Amino acid sequence: MRRKYQPGLDRTVLRVMGIFGDEADFVTSAAKAWLDGTHGRSTAFDALPIAVQRRVVQLQLSALASKADYALVEALRTAANRPFAIMVSKKHGSALTRQLISRKPTGLLEMHPPAQKTPKFKTDSLTADLTKGAGEVLYDGLRVNWRILSRKWNYAPKYRAGYETFDAEKVGSSILLRHWRAGDRFQPIGMTNSIKLQDIFTNEKVPRSRRHELLVAANKRGEIFWVEGLRISERFKLTKQTKRGLQWRWLRI
Repeated sequence: MRRKYQPGLDRTVLRVMGIFGDEADFVTSAAKAWLDGTHGRSTAFDALPIAVQRRVVQLQLSALASKADYALVEALRTAANRPFAIMVSKKHGSALTRQLISRKPTGLLEMHPPAQKTPKFKTDSLTADLTKGAGEVLYDGLRVNWRILSRKWNYAPKYRAGYETFDAEKVGSSILLRHWRAGDRFQPIGMTNSIKLQDIFTNEKVPRSRRHELLVAANKRGEIFWVEGLRISERFKLTKQTKRGLQWRWLRI
């Protein structure tokens, strides 16, 4: 290249590199001083030289351990209050996560929390026939074993986790296993009236995401007699008049 262009090409290239390096150092110093508020940020971001604007954005992205490529820097520099997706690492060496970021009119970058998806009501269900004396069903990770017991119920069985006993006559010959749906009402044992299942979940501090995973059991008329994680319904409890009991055992697998 020296023979084709000029003998002092290597010295010229080094000189230009030195000039660019000095200018880059100055731009970086100016951007850091502006970010640190050394001069009280008397100069608005939009009034800064374009090179300084770019470096202001670059430095902030680097502090977030995010790749500051030219396209992203320019997008943030030229558009205020417009969110862009970036990949960031919370700790050095940790996995990257997708975040949204935007530049405020002041020039400072702002992270946005990821949008929370509202869980959707599930519409699937499973019908179980109770005309046989006993059986087992598996539905959405829940195994239910049941059997019909004919005898007098002068007292309720001792409570055990994962076990309940209902008045089989009130439940009927078939049941529907499904998830919570909008408008569902339930009358927990001991209460005189039914209330919205949503209100019960709120009172029991059941997380919103978990509410859509819990199963309920209803009879043919759509009356809910059992909700996973709660006690039985007052309307389906055993009484001295009960002739047949529906013994219900469930287990998450």
